Amino acid sequence: MRCFGHILNLVAQAFLYGDDAASFELQSEAYDMLERVEEDLEHWRAKGPVRKLHNIVKFIRASPQRTEAFKAHAREQEEVDTYKLAEESTAELEVIQNNATRWNLTYMMIERALVKQSELNSFIQELGLEADASKRVPTADILTSDDWKVLREVSHILEPVYNMTTMRTQGWGTSGGHGRLWEAIREWSLS
Repeated sequence: MRCFGHILNLVAQAFLYGDDAASFELQSEAYDMLERVEEDLEHWRAKGPVRKLHNIVKFIRASPQRTEAFKAHAREQEEVDTYKLAEESTAELEVIQNNATRWNLTYMMIERALVKQSELNSFIQELGLEADASKRVPTADILTSDDWKVLREVSHILEPVYNMTTMRTQGWGTSGGHGRLWEAIREWSLS
């Protein structure tokens, strides 16, 4: 019998990666180990806006210089966006890199990207002016307004699953009021 948390994880993985999440993860890890970057990007692109976002975040975090350039761009954007006087600064927030084994990092990556959407879009647009193609986000990975809508919907769908898994790990399920399956199983096996 699987525990509730494991079932939630399986549901989220199936939603994000399809019914064969394990083979998706293995293929991605194989491309990564073999340093076949372009094939890994294509592999992720096949999964839609979430994968495009994955590729963008991977691109930004691929080097410390690019990560710092993104932060500097975010600080510049914040100075330009004077209408955000009452909002908390997001300039120093980094984009979160997901991985193939922890779906909750994908949720966190999407959430952070939604917070930094305008900064990401303008940074990608700025990089598009680079003469060297290797310094630009590949055209196939640029998020459209429809892609951002899908990311918002994915976030909305995953939020309750994420909250349930984090509540479980924060002691939410320790109270006797929620039932303890292990006690019922022990009692059943003794009778």
